[in-house]
Amino acid sequence: KQVLDNSQASQAQVDQALRSLQAARAGLQGKATNKSALQTEYNLKDSTQATSAYYNATSAQQSAYTSQLSAAKQVLDNQKASQAQVNQALQNLQAARAGLTGQATNKSALQTEYNLKDSTQATSAYYNAPSSQQSAYVNQLSAAKQVLDNSQASQAQVNQALQNLQAARTGLQGQATNKSALQTEYNLKDSTQATSAYYNATSAQQSAYTSQLSAAKQVLDNQKASQTQVNQALQNLQSARAGLQGKATNKSALQTEYNLKDSTQSSSAYYNATSAQQSAYTSQLSATKQVLDNQKASQAQVNQALQNLQAARAS
Repeated sequence: KQVLDNSQASQAQVDQALRSLQAARAGLQGKATNKSALQTEYNLKDSTQATSAYYNATSAQQSAYTSQLSAAKQVLDNQKASQAQVNQALQNLQAARAGLTGQATNKSALQTEYNLKDSTQATSAYYNAPSSQQSAYVNQLSAAKQVLDNSQASQAQVNQALQNLQAARTGLQGQATNKSALQTEYNLKDSTQATSAYYNATSAQQSAYTSQLSAAKQVLDNQKASQTQVNQALQNLQSARAGLQGKATNKSALQTEYNLKDSTQSSSAYYNATSAQQSAYTSQLSATKQVLDNQKASQAQVNQALQNLQAARAS
């Protein structure tokens, strides 16, 4: 360059500079840059980032590795990168990968918490909790299961899932089921069935009441019955009892028929009747007297006794 810039350089100087430059160029023995080792190391990125050594490493270690990946990629993409640059990038990337010290993910605490689901859902804290609290718990159970089933879940993901599931479980605020009102209503069964409202009700009304009594007993005997189940059973039983529409038994027609006994027995129709006919009539009189004296006789019993007594007198 000095010779080229020298306006007074002689031909001999120019010729000598040319020979010297040609000789120096011929003496350059550098080889083509070999990036294969760097490319191989770079290609380990996906498998490396799928290991606990990476995803459980500190954020600083992860950042160092991803930074060296980026730097290596620039060198790989640089068509004029020197062997020294490639070797340095390889050394840096290998060192960053070796510096990833994340440990294997420990899911034992999360598994233990998840395994509490059945016993938790069998408590009043769960089944008497508001639906929003129940939903929050089952949602966190689902999320925890996904983390447990994920072979590449990081310790941070496991810890967060554990924290969320524990919080959802402690957030279940259901109280112990109170069955006292249902028990009180159930205990009315004997007195209810001793009233004309029941024994003079239609068979459909009676069946509805006895069915609800049976359903209420099942709820009362169920140690895991929820407050919602108890409240519903109480409502159903009260409705069935209120639906009993039987009227007071009317015995007037039967009493009138029974009062004919003296006049009937003083008539020839009676004293000239066969002994079998007389026995039938007196038997029906006795049965009628029992019905008349029975404070809990149903209208059906009264009507049947009337029909039987009238038939015996007519025969």
